Amino acid sequence: MTKSEFVLYISKDNSGFYKTRRNHINKVAPEILEEVNNHILRYNLSPINFNDSVHYYLNDLTNQVTCKMCGKIIYYRYQYCSNECKKNDLLYLIGKTQQTLLKRYGTISPLGSKEAKEKKKQTCLEKYGVEHPSSNEDIKNKIKESNIETYKDPEVRKKLGKIISLSYKEHGEERLEKRKQTNFERTGEYRILTTASINKAQNTFEKKYGTRNPFAIHKDTYELARLGSIKFFSDENNKNKSIEKRIKTIINKYGSIEKMNEYVFYKNKNRIINKLNEDNIKDEIILYEYNKLGFVKCKGFNCEHEYEISLHLLRDRSYRNDICCTICSPPHRTQSSAQLEIFNWISQYIECEQNNRKILNGSEIDIFIPSKNLGIEYNGIYWHSDLFKDKNYHLNKTLFLKNENMQLIHIWEDLWKNKKDIVKNRILSKLNINQKNIDIKKCVIQEINIKEANIFYELNHLQDKTNTKINIALILDNEIISCLSIKNNKNNYEILRFCNKLGISCISSFSKLFKYTKNKYIGNYISYIDLCWGEGNVYKYAGFKLREFSKPNYWYFVGEERFYKNDFIKRKLIKMGYDKNKTEFEIMDNDIKALRIYDCGNAIWEYIKHKYK
Repeated sequence: MTKSEFVLYISKDNSGFYKTRRNHINKVAPEILEEVNNHILRYNLSPINFNDSVHYYLNDLTNQVTCKMCGKIIYYRYQYCSNECKKNDLLYLIGKTQQTLLKRYGTISPLGSKEAKEKKKQTCLEKYGVEHPSSNEDIKNKIKESNIETYKDPEVRKKLGKIISLSYKEHGEERLEKRKQTNFERTGEYRILTTASINKAQNTFEKKYGTRNPFAIHKDTYELARLGSIKFFSDENNKNKSIEKRIKTIINKYGSIEKMNEYVFYKNKNRIINKLNEDNIKDEIILYEYNKLGFVKCKGFNCEHEYEISLHLLRDRSYRNDICCTICSPPHRTQSSAQLEIFNWISQYIECEQNNRKILNGSEIDIFIPSKNLGIEYNGIYWHSDLFKDKNYHLNKTLFLKNENMQLIHIWEDLWKNKKDIVKNRILSKLNINQKNIDIKKCVIQEINIKEANIFYELNHLQDKTNTKINIALILDNEIISCLSIKNNKNNYEILRFCNKLGISCISSFSKLFKYTKNKYIGNYISYIDLCWGEGNVYKYAGFKLREFSKPNYWYFVGEERFYKNDFIKRKLIKMGYDKNKTEFEIMDNDIKALRIYDCGNAIWEYIKHKYK
């Protein structure tokens, strides 16, 4: 008997719950009894009785059910071990109070009615001479003293923070919408910080501190914090601890990366279905589940067939006003995918595996090369947009492999389609295959013009052109071997581009170019390395220090063209004629119908003059 069959079996005619008793299960389904025992042993659980053991197994519970307050082991159907603990739970008491208020006054807030508000004002006027107690100076001082005494204990502050956080999870969207409407009624603007309130705040700062920018007051503090961050991440142990902490948080919160993906799916499920309905898809969507990720079950508007179709094909057919039903109009099947193409190409050079699920505990790595401890992910634009993937998905997956001393690179659909030769060469460079070695001693350093640099980058770099005038190249026999481009901002330089020619291995080319650059263009340097391709350890050997990992960046796809987020910031969208009362995301999702993609973020490397000698 399988687990699903057993669930069906105990759901019928189970008076007295005799079907979940040990002796009965041993008679009718001994294999289930063995699975129950294994589940309890595997996760080191301590159920109070056998009935609890069956509940742990059927619901895939991996954590011990304990009292919310004291942590004592309890029955699975309980939340507290005693009435004493129940009374000590602030959330329970708040909920009970709200129910009483709702029953008596029709609102969960004591001041929810106008009569109560007016009565409070009158009482305050009589007692304190003001409409609100906090307007009275004596009351203000008393409140300050009381707060200092009440919240001096950090545990109390922490507990209060959790209560507020839970409350916003349940009612946050409703409160934000109400706040928007109130702001619009009062100021004519939906945003919380209106133009008038910003100007008022800036005038207050100027009057008090002599500056309109509050951060200018704490410039020294900010600089110390930034340098502290650099020092922290320059230590390899600290960096690894930070990664381990992130992974531990994911495991504790979700159980595994696969369960995190499932949580994100159900979180976004309604949004995806609503988005499809907004696209005027006539056929009815009747089923969309995680085990059929990317596929929906629909009912035809005219033919009334029930059919399965991928979201991508459904959306595409709807845009083209084609018949959506896959029974009336079967889709053309493609013989190979881009992922299979990459796998077959790499297999010519080195042994590799496809769809590996062992390393990430069930989560898939598209291509894995065991001899190099290197994983490769092919990221289709539609399926890896935020419709399906959490914004930290790609970064988290990269960090999981890093924690196992492995590297993961991400190949995006548009780059494979438009820059295939460069992508292939970067992969071969990672594998140290088919690379021509160049003796750096035979090369000369020469500054080249922007036109020559851009021709070189178009042929050899994934990001194409740059607009900087400072371009330094390594030349061999009148041919560019490597090129480095920097941008000057008041003697603080940013490295915008660096790459070698395709098929060339030139050891220490970056170090040699940077040594020349820092001696001629004296100042501090910073560079942002795309974590989709690695951390950029070449900077470490040139004297840089790793400052931090940035949060994932996002960009948009409109049609098949990629745009960075700065191309669609709110003020630019308003200039294009879009509604100023909508957010950037609302305009991009609903009006422009763009796809939003999150990458892995950047490794930020920094070289501070005289600092790291």
